[in-house]
Amino acid sequence: SVSNLDLYGNCWCSTDSTTIENKIIDNFENPSTGEVSYDIYTLDCQIILQKIDKSKPNTIYWLRENSPICIDENFILKSTDSLVVEAGVIVEVYDGKKIEIIGNIEAIGSLSDSIVFVGKSSHTLTTWQGINIRTDLNGSGEFKYSVFKDASNAIQVNCCHGGAVNVSHSTFQNNNVAINGYTGSPIMMIDSCLFKDNYIAIPGANKEITNCIFDGNDYGLFQTEGVNAFNSTFINHKEIAISNSGNATNCLIQNNKIGIISFNNQLHLINSQVLDNEIGVIAGTYTGSGSSLIAKTTSLKSNLGISLTKNKICNNTQYNFYNGINEDLEIYGNCWCSNDSLEVENKIRDGWDDSSIGIVDYGLYGSDCEEQIYKTDKKEGELIYGNVDSHICPKESTLEDMIPAGRIQANEVESLLISSSEIFSGANVRFSSNETVELSSGFQINTGATFQADNNGCEESSFNN
Repeated sequence: SVSNLDLYGNCWCSTDSTTIENKIIDNFENPSTGEVSYDIYTLDCQIILQKIDKSKPNTIYWLRENSPICIDENFILKSTDSLVVEAGVIVEVYDGKKIEIIGNIEAIGSLSDSIVFVGKSSHTLTTWQGINIRTDLNGSGEFKYSVFKDASNAIQVNCCHGGAVNVSHSTFQNNNVAINGYTGSPIMMIDSCLFKDNYIAIPGANKEITNCIFDGNDYGLFQTEGVNAFNSTFINHKEIAISNSGNATNCLIQNNKIGIISFNNQLHLINSQVLDNEIGVIAGTYTGSGSSLIAKTTSLKSNLGISLTKNKICNNTQYNFYNGINEDLEIYGNCWCSNDSLEVENKIRDGWDDSSIGIVDYGLYGSDCEEQIYKTDKKEGELIYGNVDSHICPKESTLEDMIPAGRIQANEVESLLISSSEIFSGANVRFSSNETVELSSGFQINTGATFQADNNGCEESSFNN
């Protein structure tokens, strides 16, 4: 029954509360049922020794003087109870056991006296189950200066719209998953935490992350929705630092296999640095094995949300940006820490490299990331320099015959330096009138390439010499 029951006046032929409780199945074992209150009698069933009223609120204290607290059976905190864990307490949990919170847990350590939740008999990623906070049954919790190790799910929350769970100044290390699940509303708040050497730091949804460090996990934010990260650092991830449909703002994403990848066709990166990863940013799906790194996905533009604003995306070894979807993308307003147009273009994978995926238009900035030199419009074959348009007019047969926009670099608004070693055979290159063009040493024009110049279209004009 879901209702609470009173079984007062009955004798259980035992004076041991644990023995009696283990023979009564109620809310302690099955949270979807009601609670059973009862009396404890003497062995002759004549005198009541204790009245167990589970309907009354009760506060349980785990004190430092009793540390370590050893959990050798599943610990379940019922809905009317609160658990207070004192600073400096070490909680050791045996293999396969869990702490389940249907009431409220408060574990508030200090900078010099953390609370530690750790496996008892071994130290694998799945030694104990973790702390399951039944937010779906209004369970709630607050953790400060706490350390979580060796758990399958160090903290698990459950949908939807129940109690609040907040974590700050805490460390999650050597867990299979650090914080799992989602609450709906209220959003889980995570501030100033360290996530290190976990398999997955945070999957799920509905979290706000501020001032955190993610270091050396296999996956940082993994396939998360409605998760926003601010002022946080993501470094040294073995697979993916961020796979998220929410926002990453003012973040450092560095030295990972993959920096950030879209999830559910959404990727929002703002004022962040993506540096020294194998691949910086991916719009697409990650396969994670073999030579086929990216699985192309079909995306409807109505469901597509790829936005990158005011980021530095630099020095990633394979690609700075990899388009793995079949939609064209505009990622203007980001700096690549180079004014070498060929170098920048070679680090952007798009439809000019694989005709089955969309093209990527971007801006080229100076190496100081202060002033935009030009932005591309590859579909129209144009480079746009401030008030002066420089057009690249490919011959109409195939995309491969188009001169890449990245092979043209501007020094000033009305001065253009072509710094590549050649223009492809058959390419047509257009410049605006009154524009100075300089060819670098060793520059070659293959047979069949022509220059054209005018203000309005790719109509042939003459050049001296």
